[in-house]
Amino acid sequence: MENFDQPMDMGMEASKDDGLIITEEVRQYWKQIAVWTQFFAILLFILFGLASLFALSLAFAVGAAGLIGSIMVIGLYGAVLFFPALYYYRFSTQMKEALRSEDNGLLDQSFMNLKRFYRYVGILLIVLISLYVVFFLTFGAAMMSRGF
Repeated sequence: MENFDQPMDMGMEASKDDGLIITEEVRQYWKQIAVWTQFFAILLFILFGLASLFALSLAFAVGAAGLIGSIMVIGLYGAVLFFPALYYYRFSTQMKEALRSEDNGLLDQSFMNLKRFYRYVGILLIVLISLYVVFFLTFGAAMMSRGF
């Protein structure tokens, strides 16, 4: 007669295909990363605020023409600084909460925000490199037309 009182997974060994195992060391690394990304996010928010104050003070100093320029500066800094700061801040707060409550959904959301951060920075770098290429080509063409 067979013994049916044994657990269903008896005799099964943990294999390489069981998936990713999150060790305590990895958890500590994630906690440290969350602290540093929150620090960087706060710095970016402060830079955004200072840039906005500078643009507004410029608007009051120059007048109506300065207002249009300052709105453009605020918009530019808003696009450049605000969204990476927001993504970093969301990543750090969601990571801390996910580690505290052991919530896989929050962990997924935190890494989604980290992915958004790096995608945004990557697109920004592509745009900046493209602008540099256009600048150098324009500058080179201008210098060639002058005979340098």
